[in-house]
Amino acid sequence: MFTSSLIWLPVLAILVFLIPRQGKWFWTLGIVAVGAIISVVEALGVLTQDAIQVYRGVSNVLFGDQYEVVDALSALFLLILSLAAVSVTFYARGYVEPHAQQKPQVQVSLHYFCLMVMYFSMLMVVVARDGFLFLFAWELMTLASFLLVLFNGDKLKVRRAALNYLILMHVGFMFLLAGFVTLYVNGLPVSFDSLSLYFAQHDVLPLFVVFLIGFGMKAGIFPLHIWLPEAHPAAPAHVSALMSGVMVKMGVYGIMRVSSYMQTDLYLVGLIVLIVGIVTGLWGVILATLQNDVKKILAYSSIENVGIILLALGVALLGKSQNDLFLAVMAYSGAVLHIVNHSFFKSLLYMGAGNVAVAAHSTSVDELGGLGRRMPLTALLFLLGSLAICAFPPLNGFISEFLIYGSLLEGISTNGTLCVEALFGLLFLAFIGGLVVMAFVKLYGVAFQGQPRSVAADAAREVSPWMLVAMAMPLAGMLLVGMLPTLFLPGVFEASAQMLGLSSGLEIYTVFAETFRELMVGLWVLFALTLLLWTVRRWALRHRHEGGSPTWVCGFTAPTPKLQYTGESFSESLERISERVMKKSGHEVDLASGEIFPVDHRFEVTRKDKIDQFFSRWWLVVLRRINAGMALLRTGKVNHYVLFAMLFLLLVFLLSLFNWLK
Repeated sequence: MFTSSLIWLPVLAILVFLIPRQGKWFWTLGIVAVGAIISVVEALGVLTQDAIQVYRGVSNVLFGDQYEVVDALSALFLLILSLAAVSVTFYARGYVEPHAQQKPQVQVSLHYFCLMVMYFSMLMVVVARDGFLFLFAWELMTLASFLLVLFNGDKLKVRRAALNYLILMHVGFMFLLAGFVTLYVNGLPVSFDSLSLYFAQHDVLPLFVVFLIGFGMKAGIFPLHIWLPEAHPAAPAHVSALMSGVMVKMGVYGIMRVSSYMQTDLYLVGLIVLIVGIVTGLWGVILATLQNDVKKILAYSSIENVGIILLALGVALLGKSQNDLFLAVMAYSGAVLHIVNHSFFKSLLYMGAGNVAVAAHSTSVDELGGLGRRMPLTALLFLLGSLAICAFPPLNGFISEFLIYGSLLEGISTNGTLCVEALFGLLFLAFIGGLVVMAFVKLYGVAFQGQPRSVAADAAREVSPWMLVAMAMPLAGMLLVGMLPTLFLPGVFEASAQMLGLSSGLEIYTVFAETFRELMVGLWVLFALTLLLWTVRRWALRHRHEGGSPTWVCGFTAPTPKLQYTGESFSESLERISERVMKKSGHEVDLASGEIFPVDHRFEVTRKDKIDQFFSRWWLVVLRRINAGMALLRTGKVNHYVLFAMLFLLLVFLLSLFNWLK
């Protein structure tokens, strides 16, 4: 039934091309909402082991009497996919409609259609077990997201980023295809379930590395991350929210799915995943701190969060290899919950970046400033998202990282074979966390505080209510997970235990249940105390008159925004440490020879990591050589082209003849 609904709803989505302009968004919202309701009920039915009878009755009438059940990991992804899809569809109302007057209606219809197709293809990715169906859904997801990135394809930068994304995604696709073909060559059905038989009969590492590269390309692991900082900033804000918040996790889902079928070589695989997670997290957070564009900071932050998830997954596999079930389930639960949490706060942050781009016409932090007073609701929502991604209580990021830290401390406290690995994981996770705080203090402080640095920033005003409502949806999830963790943790532990091959995770959860209950009480006390102090302060200052006077700035009588920290100056200390891992470029206009009193000059700094430069360089060299070789065949004479065709047919004939003789 569930798979049938995933087929029929995209078919109905095609009607968006026939609907008048005023109704296209309503049709999109309706199709996405129906898919979300079906997916959420299906997921809750799996996680609670209690499918709703009314839903089953209605669905049997619509789609037949076959009722398909997904496992716990798929159910969790169904939930975050559906919540993210509904919120970005609401956001599209405020973001796309102003462009609808300027763009052809076919392009607007195509954008809404691809938004629906991308959502349903991701649903199919997480429920498909057949290899061919999975690859079809994976390719459909890639093509739909490629067309969504091209919404502003009239810009060269956007076209280049979209093409780079498409090429690299197909490189990853070839590795996934090779992984499933390996199963077929060995006489096994092309499905995920065949992996358990293959791993029982062959070495685990070669095939796992193939899948790790294929899925890692989508997840943005180091050094396969080069597409992500280019594609996300080029895409519309709601598309970036869906891609970074959810689509990137499709790669993590694939790695989790493949690793769940392993029973041997778990220590080596877990160590590889742990190292990949540490390097990915460090690389992402360092580059995020050095960026001066809001969207690029968020894009590199996504790489960093994928690293944290893989770090926790690696610890879980290491724990399973040593039969340390407490360590394994706790670390795996931290990874799963961080996937959920990241989908909430990263979607909110990308939509906040879209608000800034719409209101201030720029996402460069050095052209912003003072947006907190001009866009108070956006500023408040963005602040909460920044606190969540920095793992500050009582928001959701704190809960998942609490689990990950707890698993690492568990590994250290046992003083066993995993003590060194857990210690290194703990040290690097703490270092990553510190740099995350630095990156988002820079982002929020420079962009939303201080004085405006441009005329556009000074004229910025609050955006459409549709866009604010869309941001409030992931905020609700952040608050629920952060303030009421005991409602969600049993399901997360159960899903983690199922993926690790255990009968039940509730027994392990009960060991930590009292700790989590005390933690929840502490979070509520912290929230209530903060609210009380804020109320007391407001009451105490209700009659106080606040005076004002010019700020003394070392003799300057007229302070200007030039006296404020810029994004470049804020991260200058880190730049000196990390200059070897990035390429710095700038643009500066020199003073004219007769310019006695200089006019306004600007200096812009951009940074790209050297891995990106390495990939781009060799790729361009190969393309140039291929093009030079093909140029020898482009003579412009028809008789030469006919000769080439005849030689090709002769080659086909000879190869067929030799095969027949053999």
